[in-house]
Amino acid sequence: GMEASAGDLVADAFRWQAAQGGKPVDAALVNGGSIRPDRTFRDALSRADLYELHPFDGGLVRATVSGKTLWALL
Repeated sequence: GMEASAGDLVADAFRWQAAQGGKPVDAALVNGGSIRPDRTFRDALSRADLYELHPFDGGLVRATVSGKTLWALL
């Protein structure tokens, strides 16, 4: 599939949040349909900017999977 900077930002944010439990996180996957189209942010991001980019209240799920399974998901 295609990658976009908006998706990279959301995945990085999810990965950071998941790692707050103290265990390292190697990857984060995000459903591309949950991210609104790329736009340019000229200043620091606000909470409203982030909600516009990803306007859903879904939960974050942390799971341990094999490399084979992760590769299949990609």
